[in-house]
Amino acid sequence: MVTVIDALNFMKDFGSWDDLVDRKIGLSEEDTRNVVDLLVDQVEFANVILVNKSDLVDLDQLNLLKSILERLNPTAQILTTEHGQVPLSRILGTGLFSLQEAEEHPEWLTTPRGEEATETEEYNIGSFVFRSRRPFHAERLWNMLNSEESCLAGVLRSKGFAWFATRHDYAYQWAQAGVSIQLNPAGIWWDAANDEYWPDEAQERTQLLSQFDGKYGDRRQELVFIGIDLDQGLIEERLHKCLLTDLEYASGPEVWKDLPDPLPAIQIDESESEEEQSFQDEFDVIVVGAGAAGVGVGVALLHAGIENFLILDRHEVGASFARWPKEMRFITPSFPTNSVGMLDINAVAIGTSPAFSLQEEHPNGRQYAAFLQNVAEFFQLPVRVGTEVNEIVARHRGYLVKTNEGKLHARFVIWAGGEFQYPQDRPFPGSEHCIHNASVKSWKELPVDDCLVIGGYESGIDAAVHLAKSGKKVTVLDRSENAPWKRDDSDPSTSLSTYTVQRLRQKDVADRVQLVSGVDVYE
Repeated sequence: MVTVIDALNFMKDFGSWDDLVDRKIGLSEEDTRNVVDLLVDQVEFANVILVNKSDLVDLDQLNLLKSILERLNPTAQILTTEHGQVPLSRILGTGLFSLQEAEEHPEWLTTPRGEEATETEEYNIGSFVFRSRRPFHAERLWNMLNSEESCLAGVLRSKGFAWFATRHDYAYQWAQAGVSIQLNPAGIWWDAANDEYWPDEAQERTQLLSQFDGKYGDRRQELVFIGIDLDQGLIEERLHKCLLTDLEYASGPEVWKDLPDPLPAIQIDESESEEEQSFQDEFDVIVVGAGAAGVGVGVALLHAGIENFLILDRHEVGASFARWPKEMRFITPSFPTNSVGMLDINAVAIGTSPAFSLQEEHPNGRQYAAFLQNVAEFFQLPVRVGTEVNEIVARHRGYLVKTNEGKLHARFVIWAGGEFQYPQDRPFPGSEHCIHNASVKSWKELPVDDCLVIGGYESGIDAAVHLAKSGKKVTVLDRSENAPWKRDDSDPSTSLSTYTVQRLRQKDVADRVQLVSGVDVYE
């Protein structure tokens, strides 16, 4: 699993309060995830971390960033890159990914298990573990975390299990990254679970019992803190003040349940409990989306030796590509003219090539959809089409996936839906009056003569080019003063592709397209 880090903006994003919706990269208007949580999840889950744009930061900044990444994910290979260029042998076919290791995800527990890490002295990056066999007083912890005397000053990342007196049977996951902290139910403590739910293997049961201590079993506080210039003594002092006092602790769980508790109520769906024990459709992995990402992930899972998986799509394989406007083509060349040395940059998996299959350098959407269908058939991928995913619910052991055809269960869920399947078509008030390019069948057939395109990156410029070629007058607005068409570098994440620039400069296009930068549309 490969994660790409922006060396220039990582620390800025790490301290951001922005939600994904604020950045217009959420899955929907209701996507409540924030930038820093997604950033940390991607770092901690990776086997290989590419630190891109390393040429845009000085050596001290780069070394500090690498030290932080090493603490967040001690087992990942960390590579520095410029313009995204990296030998493919370092990221493809490495054999580093293991489903079992990913499920257990033990890296953050390296320190709690007793393997104390040494400090990165040069940058004062340190870590420690807070442990206690006494529950938190929910109100005191809540007030402390929301006060100016929060224990999290200087903490980059903290994660672990928490025990609350008012929620005696529920283990809570503590997950903090930068300015974001989440406290969510992770299931019930093993001590509170019926024996029938315990693992059958003697070794696993012995390991679980090793976490038991005293009359409250495995209930505990076990929190790892990673940060710069950590004041361990102060953090531990403030956390200890949030635990039950001796008098409170002695009163027992029957009294604890009536203590003040401002945390959100636990939502329990009782109707699911029995059903979840008798799933017929249980998978190691469910992939949502059968486009390029979904098909590519499916092939990668097979290469990794994982066969018990399912790919779901509400339409057909490659349906979003088939719905592209007639004139729209891939901006990246399929033939090996790219700078990274990949045999076919539009391939979805090793051993596949739309260039070879289609004999086309810049395939259109319908051609690419047919290519994806052929790949899925060749590898006999388990694809279930016409299946709408309505809800995904995290459970103690995996995920419940609710669809229009019933309920499925998976240890992991991979979201492989793109902007054409789930377009952000309401980014500002009044945007419902606009035409999203995901809904256009043909730019030439639009019954207009004068068009305004909002957004000056690849999709916007591609639309402008096709509109101009059909004889329409076009104005393109981009919010950045340094709009993509003004940038002259080889970084495809910030500037236009060569193919797009060449088309934009053609006389029949240039004469009809006006480019305007530094304009943000609010309504």
